[in-house]
Amino acid sequence: MLLTTQYLPISQPPLIFLTVLLIILFAPIIMGRLRIPHIIGLVLAGVLIGPYGLHVLERDASFSLFGFVGLFYIMFLAGLEMDMEGLRRSRGRVLLFGVLTFLLPFVLTYFMAVELLGYTMWGILDIVSCGPLTMDKRYGVVYVDLDNGGKGTGKRIRKDSFYWYKKCIESNGEDLA
Repeated sequence: MLLTTQYLPISQPPLIFLTVLLIILFAPIIMGRLRIPHIIGLVLAGVLIGPYGLHVLERDASFSLFGFVGLFYIMFLAGLEMDMEGLRRSRGRVLLFGVLTFLLPFVLTYFMAVELLGYTMWGILDIVSCGPLTMDKRYGVVYVDLDNGGKGTGKRIRKDSFYWYKKCIESNGEDLA
């Protein structure tokens, strides 16, 4: 038996890079001979050498980077195989599909959030922006004194919108100024 336990998993970035390059080189060749699409070979090889397969590579920052690069590579390959002439010929159906795949989830989400769950135009406490998940951009009628690192007093401070919302509720929606 080989003493592979002292060498595996590979944790040095140059060896990780070399392993990934070898996979990129040989997986398409092997999959081509088996008449299987190349991208499937790359995905299977990634699963095989990863932490949930044979655990050949240690999961670190470079491992994650190669995962992101792999996703971009898959999108690039999909773009190469896109039939632009076919898209031009069926422009109406493609546009209808795009609009429906946006509007259907949007309308369903709005209905579920407002009608079923009772969400209003603002939450009472600060709602962190869903983009970067930082406290730089907030929504709500009460400001919470905390920064991105969780530092601050935690004190709740009423915003101007709190008083507008209070006045709107007291007047039963009659005074919106």
